[in-house]
Amino acid sequence: MSKVKAITCFFVVFLVAAGMNAVAQDESITIFGDVSTASQSAVLASFLSSLDDGNAASTALSISNILGAPSGSGFPSGGDESGPIWIYLFSSTGKVYTFHTDDHPDVGSGLNVDGSLSPGGTYSVFLHQILQALFPDRVPADRNFTGYAWVVANFDAVTGTYVNSFPALEASQAFLMQPSVGGLPVSTGNGQ
Repeated sequence: MSKVKAITCFFVVFLVAAGMNAVAQDESITIFGDVSTASQSAVLASFLSSLDDGNAASTALSISNILGAPSGSGFPSGGDESGPIWIYLFSSTGKVYTFHTDDHPDVGSGLNVDGSLSPGGTYSVFLHQILQALFPDRVPADRNFTGYAWVVANFDAVTGTYVNSFPALEASQAFLMQPSVGGLPVSTGNGQ
């Protein structure tokens, strides 16, 4: 991809994200809001998919608590060293869904019983598991999702990877989640 195309794509994505207000199930979400804390960090997963409950297309997310190092490790720590993870799913159909690990501590693996992620810990989850938790009464076809997600961690620093798999094609793509620029991109509007 040429440099001009890359800059143009970034500019278009920025304009869409900066100028868009979205409505979630129960709460308003403002993109590039200014309500955040010093102990929140965010990363972007730019393409996620789950089709037929992960059988046709599946995304696996791996989210790590990297700065709040385990005690005695010699790495710097401070602030909020553990906390829940909030995942804001923006679908290609214009809908926004929110998933909080403190509301669903049993979805995926690597969380504490209260849904928080400990220092040095990694949370692993499939997108279809998140969608099943959010919409348990829907049939698989009504849980299909393509879009992107902001992953907001309520601790010092977060990083992550995600893998898109397409079983019928026997193909997978792995990506790093990208950090936010200029602060948290997502605010729930209620000080959280």
